[in-house]
Amino acid sequence: MFDDWKKDETGNISVNPLVGYSTMIAAETAIGVKLDYLVAGDKFETPSGGLQLVITPIQAQQLAQALLTAAEKVLSIKPRGQPS
Repeated sequence: MFDDWKKDETGNISVNPLVGYSTMIAAETAIGVKLDYLVAGDKFETPSGGLQLVITPIQAQQLAQALLTAAEKVLSIKPRGQPS
């Protein structure tokens, strides 16, 4: 399922915490998205980097729906040890 995800030297999926984002309208036809992130060892003072993407309105809608669906699933999971 996650075969194409970048992994660290131990085989775990490598991820970075998102610490900010911004959007813009690009040429009145697309959406620019900037995702600011930290990397291991940072002092959490400023973002380590930012990934800048341009996406279509349809991709924006699909991404928004995928994130909402994932958020709803995570929010519905009861933490371990919590009574039902």
